[in-house]
Amino acid sequence: MGSFLSLVSFHRGGTISETTSSPAFLPGQRSDGHGSWKYLGAQTYSQHIIALIRFGSPANLPGTPTFDPTKPVSPGFLAGSLTVTHRIRLTGEDTLESAGTNAFYDANGEVYRTGCSTAVGQRVE
Repeated sequence: MGSFLSLVSFHRGGTISETTSSPAFLPGQRSDGHGSWKYLGAQTYSQHIIALIRFGSPANLPGTPTFDPTKPVSPGFLAGSLTVTHRIRLTGEDTLESAGTNAFYDANGEVYRTGCSTAVGQRVE
């Protein structure tokens, strides 16, 4: 999956709100994310975000018999939820980088897919 934009707000008191533009999700399929952050020391933080996957969608992957090049590339999703857990490092006064894991859960709370992700960020005022 390529790059996409997200807005992540780190609120005083340790909470996070997040909105993403990931093209892997159909319009309205993924809720905004909510979560928490914690200072770990030495300009490093942890974050944990959860978002709902409101409805499922089939995979649309190049090289498969059902691939439709007119639709976004997507691994497909089940209704349920997604967690994003990252370690964040401040790289400057107004910039950061982060890396971590993603886990997708079905409506019964069972993990059906995991992966990793990275991000870079810049303060918005």
